[in-house]
Amino acid sequence: MRTILRAAGLIIAAVALVLLGPAAVAQAGPGSGDAGKGDAVSAQDKAFLRAAHQSNLAEIETGELAEKRGKDADVRALGSLFVKHHTNLDADLKKVAEKLDVDLPDKPNAEQRAVAAKLKRLSGDFDKAWLDAQIVAHRKALANGEKEQNKGSNDDVIELAKKSAPVIKDHLERLLDAKDDHASPAAHDTDSKGDKDDRPDGKHAA
Repeated sequence: MRTILRAAGLIIAAVALVLLGPAAVAQAGPGSGDAGKGDAVSAQDKAFLRAAHQSNLAEIETGELAEKRGKDADVRALGSLFVKHHTNLDADLKKVAEKLDVDLPDKPNAEQRAVAAKLKRLSGDFDKAWLDAQIVAHRKALANGEKEQNKGSNDDVIELAKKSAPVIKDHLERLLDAKDDHASPAAHDTDSKGDKDDRPDGKHAA
């Protein structure tokens, strides 16, 4: 009788293990917590990489255009700076995209191509048109990076957005300063960055 009971107990224990095993594993999986957290590549991560890459391509193209067509020395200098910085940013981005097996576009988006085409055939005030276009483009790039930092999933991609943000913000500051100087050269004989009334953070000078 004891042998029969012992055998029955072993059978019940085996059945319990079979039934509970998968549930226990499933429960332990998420709880293993942080292993692998931040490795997954979400649709948001891919969208950021592709949009940021296209932004870099557009900045390089229009930066080279400013070097050639800019009348103001500041515009030509900004064009050269943007080519250098966005080339470096894109090199880092392409490394991350390759690591994560994310395909990148081979040219800027349709809107960016249209802006570049307009600047190329422009016969009027190139400097003003270029500065205005760059301010819009850099604000969009900042928004794209902020979205990735807030909603991204992959640590490498989020870090890429964080590292690029200060560069893009600095570009925007320089663009706003150059636009003010272009609009009123006589009013800016000295460096007056702190007096500009249209900062990237949306604040206005008193």
